[in-house]
Amino acid sequence: MGLRPVHLLEEGIDCVVRFGMQSDSSLVARRVGTMSHICCASPAYLGEHAAPRHPEELSAHQCITYVSGRTGRVIDWEFERAGQKIQLTLDGVLAVNDQDANIIAGLMGIGIAKVANYMARPYLESGQLVQVLTDWSAEQFPISVMYAQSRHLSAKVRIFVDWVSELIRQDPIFQTR
Repeated sequence: MGLRPVHLLEEGIDCVVRFGMQSDSSLVARRVGTMSHICCASPAYLGEHAAPRHPEELSAHQCITYVSGRTGRVIDWEFERAGQKIQLTLDGVLAVNDQDANIIAGLMGIGIAKVANYMARPYLESGQLVQVLTDWSAEQFPISVMYAQSRHLSAKVRIFVDWVSELIRQDPIFQTR
């Protein structure tokens, strides 16, 4: 079963953790951290292709693009360094709509993937993936715990929100860069 956005009030759900900017004004959003993206590839891919030094060099590479579940369109890659911002629309060699598939394609040497840093971490640590464009920042998205507006937040939701907030706050991978 695939992931889908849930509607807290309609489905009787107490709270959710969401990534990205949130526009639902009927919910309280408590920002608890930041998720960053990084570009990485397998050592095998980088053995056959020189690592890009600038984001604009990505157009000469095999890139694994990501398709938005909301719009069905390929998501542009955005980068920033020293106030310079670059947005690229890439013709990927493969388009996926699942973060696990994105990582797997990178591990298989299909090309360069832009993935959430927390998902790439174990593969970077094991050497199965290598980060490229390390001097450029890719997109960063807020991580928020969201719950219904209420004068009386239940103790179980308050405890859960505090617990999740502390877990994310303690992990440096979820801090603003």
